[in-house]
Amino acid sequence: MAMRRAGVRWRALVLGVAALCLWGAVAAPSALGGPEPGPKKGTFLVASDSLQDPRFRQSVVLLLRHDDQGAMGLIVNRPTRFVLGKVLPEAEALADRPDRLYFGGPVDLKAVLVLLQTEKPPAASTPVFGDTHLTGLDEALEHLGRKERSSDRFRVFVGYAGWAPGQLQAEITRGDWQLVPAEETVLFRSDPSTLWQDLRETLNRIWI
Repeated sequence: MAMRRAGVRWRALVLGVAALCLWGAVAAPSALGGPEPGPKKGTFLVASDSLQDPRFRQSVVLLLRHDDQGAMGLIVNRPTRFVLGKVLPEAEALADRPDRLYFGGPVDLKAVLVLLQTEKPPAASTPVFGDTHLTGLDEALEHLGRKERSSDRFRVFVGYAGWAPGQLQAEITRGDWQLVPAEETVLFRSDPSTLWQDLRETLNRIWI
């Protein structure tokens, strides 16, 4: 019953987030396909200085999928003003926590995705890299509600970033994105406000 109430409240929240965060739409990825040349899941896409699209300017995207059907990722450095514990007060796992809802991208703002760092992920989850897995909100709340899992780290996202087949590789070739292997200490850092700047500085030092 608590999970159903959480779902109803979440749908209402998503409508508010859509009004704040909807900057446009990009092509949504379709069903899973075969491999495509280019970066693999578990890679950070770091926006270049020249990328001025307001949907992705100064963004860092964690790539979740890249194949011949397209690509999918989550913007990981755009927290919203919504505190999860306040918008989902019935979720005991979120009580007294400062975690915020993140804007994951302009595609499908009804979609709620969770990145969960744990050694024992829920059954309904997909590995991304290391101990980080992609799962749904209900699965994450049930997992985090167990006392032995309460210290696991997580991020909750509304929406995601998507590219049509070949589109992401074309953007990389054009210089819109630079690639960095994802690290969990970076992904789950407490303050993401300087994440883009920090990764850009790291890339600049490498290329100097």
